Amino acid sequence: MDFVRVFDRLAERLDEHGHPYALAGALALHAYGQSRATFDLDLLTVSAAREAISALLRDLGYETLHASASYSNHQHADPDWGGVDLIYVDEQTAGLLFPAAASACGSAGARPPCPGPSTWRR
Repeated sequence: MDFVRVFDRLAERLDEHGHPYALAGALALHAYGQSRATFDLDLLTVSAAREAISALLRDLGYETLHASASYSNHQHADPDWGGVDLIYVDEQTAGLLFPAAASACGSAGARPPCPGPSTWRR
């Protein structure tokens, strides 16, 4: 999976539609010095954007493998586009996570926001 290309494409689309997001999972942990192998891109966003983001992913060629109120899993047939997991949070949680998300994760393109350790203690 080409993580930078996938993230940059999704970030561009999410920004166009005004959907907040932050990196989650193994790639977010890497920003804080904790590495582990990963095969998909994990993003946090608001619950209110769930349907719109699922439609956006379908438009990009992703198939929804699982969807619930708080989580969805999407897979692209092209291995370079890989899998995308979305974690949906309510407005109260979003109000704590997104303002405190630091642009700590680096890539060749965008610097994705990542929830910081201070948000984990609330």
